[in-house]
Amino acid sequence: ASREPGHNFKVMKKFILCLLAVAAGMSAFGQGRVMGVRAGLNVTSIDLSAGSNSFSFDSRASYNVGFAYQQPLLRTLPLYLETGLYLTGRGGSVNASNFDLGFDEEFNMLYLQVPVVVSWHFNVRSVSIQPLAGVFYGFGIHGKAKFKGEKADLFKSTDLGDGAEEEAMFKRSDLGLRFGANVTFKKHYNVSLGYDLGLLNILKDA
Repeated sequence: ASREPGHNFKVMKKFILCLLAVAAGMSAFGQGRVMGVRAGLNVTSIDLSAGSNSFSFDSRASYNVGFAYQQPLLRTLPLYLETGLYLTGRGGSVNASNFDLGFDEEFNMLYLQVPVVVSWHFNVRSVSIQPLAGVFYGFGIHGKAKFKGEKADLFKSTDLGDGAEEEAMFKRSDLGLRFGANVTFKKHYNVSLGYDLGLLNILKDA
């Protein structure tokens, strides 16, 4: 368990370096590159399954903020590569009244997330409509669970004393698909709506 955070940081570092290499290799297209800052609302949930049984946590509202970059892929078609780096909140909750548990449980997670998507730009006067699809990689940098008034770290092992240690509950790395659309007004103002579907099992022991 003690070696895993370092390993995950190396994975994320290699991913970002590869992304920068791709962007550098495309720099010859110069014109049409777009950079900016985006911020908005995240609504997330966690799905659990074991055999034939499945369960979805209640959704949790959080935030999403970061840097976006677009680069033309082709000279003759309005096809763009979009990437960036975002700080994004995730998680879910279990409401006691829903299951007669007598307690509430909440998972609060914070990720550094790098999307890599391809978008097509439809320009109508001063408005650009940009449907997109691609992948994302997320790296968990903070995670807390609240359970019966107690808090636990989701990404780090917990010292139980007397040399005993409880393994972290969640893996830090996540990978999935991203779908959505951007709408840009007057080349400066952007509104986005997207959906991320995680493909990895982020629980360590289930």
